[in-house]
Amino acid sequence: IWIKKGITIDEINNIISKKRTIKNIEKVLKILKDNGFIIAIVSGGLDIYFDTVLKDVKKYFDYIFINKLIVKNNKIVDINPTIFDFDNKIDAVKKICDEKKISLDEVIFVGDGINDIKVMKECGFGIALNPKDDLGNSPDVIINTDDLMDIIKYVK
Repeated sequence: IWIKKGITIDEINNIISKKRTIKNIEKVLKILKDNGFIIAIVSGGLDIYFDTVLKDVKKYFDYIFINKLIVKNNKIVDINPTIFDFDNKIDAVKKICDEKKISLDEVIFVGDGINDIKVMKECGFGIALNPKDDLGNSPDVIINTDDLMDIIKYVK
């Protein structure tokens, strides 16, 4: 739809630049990295959001699986979709586990939507952070907060 409408990257940036990150995101990511955690993002979202709103924390991520916009002359011309969305998120987590020689039981997965249910059930610990959907009993804990530090007690 964006391609057909000729939406520009500037227009998208104008919208997403108004978004704010959750409080203490960089502090939490630094704590996790300093304590040996492997940090990944497995998202059906767009790289432009990650590259704009989360650009200051991108350095903390070991893996990034996300949809990538293909841009030419400030216009979206195509999208390179991630294969790791919806039911396939668990495949990204398993890929990381295989590469890092860790088990799924060691994985803490943080998600907020129905596309996170399957992966939360298969990982060692699932955190629903400000869930947008009813995730049933798939998360081990549900946290509604504006401060990411609230997850630290669950990952220690």
